[in-house]
Amino acid sequence: MASIRSLLSDRPCADVEAFIISQLWGTDLQTLPGSYQSYFRYYGTECRRLQFGISKEAWQSTSMAANTHEHVITIVNTLALDKSRNRPTVRALLRQHFPGSHDLALDRSIDFALRAWLTMNVREESFALHTPRTPTIQWDDSSSLAGFVLRNFPRATTTSSYPLDHTFTAANINRLSGIDIEWTPCLADHLRFDKRRRLLRVYPFKKTLLDHLQIWESSKTTPEKASRALIPLTVLKEALLSLDLLFPYRDPLTDSFMRQHDQTFHLEGPFEDSGPLSLMDFDHWRNRLLDLHHMFHSPPVGWSQIWADRRNPLQWYTFWLAIVILVLTLAFGIISSVTAIIQTCLAYESIKIARSQQTPG
Repeated sequence: MASIRSLLSDRPCADVEAFIISQLWGTDLQTLPGSYQSYFRYYGTECRRLQFGISKEAWQSTSMAANTHEHVITIVNTLALDKSRNRPTVRALLRQHFPGSHDLALDRSIDFALRAWLTMNVREESFALHTPRTPTIQWDDSSSLAGFVLRNFPRATTTSSYPLDHTFTAANINRLSGIDIEWTPCLADHLRFDKRRRLLRVYPFKKTLLDHLQIWESSKTTPEKASRALIPLTVLKEALLSLDLLFPYRDPLTDSFMRQHDQTFHLEGPFEDSGPLSLMDFDHWRNRLLDLHHMFHSPPVGWSQIWADRRNPLQWYTFWLAIVILVLTLAFGIISSVTAIIQTCLAYESIKIARSQQTPG
């Protein structure tokens, strides 16, 4: 395919997009039109970031071995040969495809390939300003690829367990707690909550999670695919479960919320009725869900949130009845005070008139 050799600075056409998806996850894009629009917006953004800088010499693309979409796929396929390899070994293999390339050029190309394949923000700290809200991740020369990926999804340190009922949705979190949702293209950044800015980061690429999950399923019958199953299976399942929890299918409030944010991943199946969930159903994301759960169940802030929060109807009616009684009491108090003042003024005027009539002319 000639067009796959187009530069990374060139926007991939439909055929190139289909080739990229088939090589990354083995999915036939022709049968799923439109399913990867969000992903390719991210991919295009990453390509444009390669040319951020005040001059061409400052561009990241200038010091990369890979400069075409085909090169990126070549690197991904090399990485997928054996996930137990460390970065120096991968560099040695890549020199067969990029002879004469120095270590930095290969490392930056590997970073880009990992961002495209795993949707993780793997980049040097010196390029952190490219993604100021998303922490950067670095793969060093000592750890294996599998070990590096696993390190970014630690297990929970808390044993707290709370039920997660049907009201615990992103739409309600936004409406009742005033927490804004921001989409992150980095899976390791999923469900990170910024308390200062009251901002929740959510990973929206549900289809890529399903693709990675399908690779795990395929590896059971096709052992050679096991090396491509890089993101831990429990991480994938919990990430999908968290998306289904926060963005439930056929929920009117969620539908409205997602239309406002131009997202449709909550409509992507399969949909399984997992029954009531609790924090103990999450091993990797439990800490972050616990922080979010505490904020969601903390007292509402502001009159609009107090009005909207009807999770406890008795408490809601009691509060607003007390407000109505208070307002009426104040209103009647003001009316009584005004009436008393008017009566006092009228009495004073009456006395003045009476005195003026008694005074001899």
